Formats: sequence, structure tokens, C-alpha cells
Amino acid sequence: MEDDKYRLLLVQLTADQIGRAKVENGPRKQITHAVMVPGVGQRFGTLKQCTRYYDVWNQLYPLLLQRGEKVPGSYVEIDSFETDPDLSLKLAELHDSYERALPTAERDRLRRQLHGSVPSNEHERPTSGCAVVLALVAAALMLVILQTQG
Repeated sequence: MEDDKYRLLLVQLTADQIGRAKVENGPRKQITHAVMVPGVGQRFGTLKQCTRYYDVWNQLYPLLLQRGEKVPGSYVEIDSFETDPDLSLKLAELHDSYERALPTAERDRLRRQLHGSVPSNEHERPTSGCAVVLALVAAALMLVILQTQG
């Protein structure tokens, strides 16, 4: 299964790569690194910014991504130097599709591993969804009252 996964890379850019990234993303941007998922997209920024994405994605997407690698820019072929603003969304959608393809028992095990134990439905208290429904009903009633008065 490891061969089916995408690579997650934290890349320390070379001077030439930094220059090209600044041309695409703006000369005032502070760019020294990139976090990349080849075949999906990339983000450019400072070490701190890119490390934040790298660490979170490493934990959130175990089905989708191989364990991350930190590499120098000279080891990586970068096709596009433009930051993909939708990369987080793309990864979430890809991971969800991988997760949905799992058998139910495996999917539940993965969710427990990532999010802790899942409470049983019979002991749960009503969630904020009930408050939303109540607010929508109240708003609908107010509209009816206002329309009948007007």
C-alpha cells in the first residue's frame, strides 16, 4: 500500500528556486522552503510556515501520504513555482475518498486511532445541529408573522 501513497516533501529551496518562486508568488513574499505533494500541489513560504503544513498533513493523512521527507531543493524537480491555495482541500478530499473505500471495521479503527474513541450514539447529548434547526424554525415563523402583518 505504501507504493500507492503520495510523497510529502519539505524542501529547502536553492537560491535559483527561491527566485523563481518569488516571481510567481510575489517579490515581497518571504520564501525559503516549499511543502510539496508531487502530483497534487505545493505551497511556498518560510521554514516555519511550511513546517506547520508538513507536520499537520503528516498526521492527518496517513492513508494518503507516505511518511514525510525533508530534502534539499537540488534533489527535487519542481514543475510549478506557484503556490496552490487549494492544496489543503485537495488533500482532504483525496484522503476522504481513500477512507470511504475502506471496509467499515478498518475505517472505524482508523478514526479511533486518529481521533480517539468514538462515543456511542445512544449516550450522546444533542449537538449544536439541534440549535441550528431551532433557529431556522424560529426565523421561518418570524417571516410568516411579518408577511401576514404586511
